[in-house]
Amino acid sequence: TQPSETSEDYEDITDRALGYADYLYTTFDKPVLLAYAAASTHGGWEQVQADVVNHLFAARGELRQRGVFGILYFMLFDDPEHSGYFGPAESEFGLVKANGEPKAGWHAFVEGIGAMAGELAEVK
Repeated sequence: TQPSETSEDYEDITDRALGYADYLYTTFDKPVLLAYAAASTHGGWEQVQADVVNHLFAARGELRQRGVFGILYFMLFDDPEHSGYFGPAESEFGLVKANGEPKAGWHAFVEGIGAMAGELAEVK
């Protein structure tokens, strides 16, 4: 799939995460861990992946209000041998290419972690 065809739906992962976290938190009244958050870069979607990561970090306050205490990103490195439900996209979920080259999503992730670290330092 090319980014121009379905990237609008793909980029709403944050809205879906917010909705699902809200459902879990209000239904079960328990803390929520969002596991397997990921966006593949297959088909030239590197900027879409970075946008998804940026959107998730930007929504951290809203996620926290919905009981989210953590988000686990699915893969650090691409795995060219990986296959599964999402077909060829499965091999490119990483924030870093298989050869060790960081993707735009990696830089967004590091920036988001840095912003959170700054916020936590101010809490002292």
